[in-house]
Amino acid sequence: MQWFQNLRVTIRLILSFLVVAAIGAAMSALGIFHMGRISASTEALYANELRALQAVQEANIRLLYASRAQMTLLSAGTLGERNAGADELKASIENLSARAPRSSPSSARPSKERSSSVNSKRWSVR
Repeated sequence: MQWFQNLRVTIRLILSFLVVAAIGAAMSALGIFHMGRISASTEALYANELRALQAVQEANIRLLYASRAQMTLLSAGTLGERNAGADELKASIENLSARAPRSSPSSARPSKERSSSVNSKRWSVR
């Protein structure tokens, strides 16, 4: 450290400033690099999780339609109303079944175990 003390004041100030500037540049580069990683993680989160949540919300709405159709079927008084209610219930359940794979975790992240368990479960009208 004696060599640093022997330098003129202006040289010491310039060297100290360059050291601080190099540290600041390294911190900035590291920050910019991690901002890119955060951006990629955010895009992956949106693509995988939020779209699946939107599909779940849509499936929930379709389930409410099926429930309403079931209540209509149960409260039908004539044969024509029962047939119309049964058709509406079947259509609602088919619509729900068609949208179910999009709301499953397998649609967000493909996996053989998840896709086989989701495909084995089907809605049926009894």
